[in-house]
Order: sequence, then C-alpha cells, then structure tokens
Amino acid sequence: MSEPNLVLISLVGGTALLLYGVRLVGEGLQRAAGTRLRHILQTLSGNRLKALAVGAGVTAVLQSSSATTVMLVGFASAGLLSLRQTIGVILGADVGTTVTVQLIAFDLLAISPLIVFVGWLLTAIGRGTVSYVGRAILGFGFLFLGIKLIADGTAPLKDNELFRQVLAALVGQPILLLVIAAVFTALVHSSAATIGIAISLATSELMPLEGAIPIIFGANVGTAATALLASAGA
Repeated sequence: MSEPNLVLISLVGGTALLLYGVRLVGEGLQRAAGTRLRHILQTLSGNRLKALAVGAGVTAVLQSSSATTVMLVGFASAGLLSLRQTIGVILGADVGTTVTVQLIAFDLLAISPLIVFVGWLLTAIGRGTVSYVGRAILGFGFLFLGIKLIADGTAPLKDNELFRQVLAALVGQPILLLVIAAVFTALVHSSAATIGIAISLATSELMPLEGAIPIIFGANVGTAATALLASAGA
C-alpha cells in the first residue's frame, strides 16, 4: 500500500478512535454521576461565584461543555433556573472543559494500551458506578490511542515538501484555519476532538504553535453549535 494511502487511513482511523474515546468518556462519567449532577444544577442558588464553580465542576466530570449547556437550556426552559444563573454556570462550563484538553495534553501516549486494559478490566468485572468509571477510563485510552495513531501516521509528512507548503499556507491564513476548526467541531460536537487532532499534528512536528492557536479558537466557536441547536425555539 502506498504511503499517501497509509497516511489517510491513519488519519481517518485515528480521528474515529479519538471521537469514540471522547464519547465513551462522556457517557461513562455521565452515567456514573449524571443524576447527582442534574440535582446540583437544579438546586443551584443565585450566587454567581457558586454558579461558576458548579459549572466548572459539572463540566469537568461530564467532559463536555455542550452536555452541560444542553441540560441548562432544558432547566431554563422549564423555569428551574433563571437566565442569570444559567449564564454563570455556562461561564463555569467553559472553564471546566479545559480539564479535558489538559488531560489530552499530558504525554500519556506510551501507556495508552495500559489505560485501555485497565478500563476494559473495570468494565468487565465491575458493576454499577465502577463499570461506568471503567468505561470512561477505556474512553481515555482510546482517545490517547487515536492521538498516537494520527501522530505516527502523519509523521512521514514532515519530509513531504508539498504537504509542508500547504500547511505553511494554512498557518499563514489564521481566519481560514479558525473557520475549518469551527465547522469540524460543529459537525463532530466535540472541541476536545478538534484540539486532540491539533496536538497530534504538533506531536508529529507538523503544526507550529501559531497554527494551533486559530484551531483552538475555532474549536471554541464551533462547540457553541450544539447549544444553539438545543436553544432553538426555547
């Protein structure tokens, strides 16, 4: 099989594994603590700092600011939360979502197979909350494996002059990079996945910092699409 085909397969497969990992993490943690988190949000007081802290904490557990925002839209529509309280929690959610990215940024690629094994073991032998936590750990393992697959698969591209020129041209167009990242994030409903791909390219020494920053901005813009869809008509 030719090198371009191998790179494409690694990129597509790694992205799919990364997205599946993010989904598993969110589902596992939400099932482990989702009911309690909803109760915390419903009984939230009007204190803005407390709302900020609760938003950050809930999102750090759910691993998705979109999931937190969708719940808030439902609560606000039902009259359980005021707009003022909701805004405070949403700002906290934007803080909490950085926990996911920080975990992705840790250099755990080498032990990703071990993380997958631990997650599988807890899922297989555990019951209830233990099983759900195991699913979340399994998701993190898949997430790191996806990043590793993308990084290893795209590594040969750093010696490809044409790809380097195309990437250099994109880095020189930050607005275009921002739009591409925003659209991709809106389609996959995960800013963490978009930033994970950027980290993979940086690991392969293909993406410089000045190229990653517009992608991060675009990911934060694109993740608002889920909230906008949830609030339509609310």
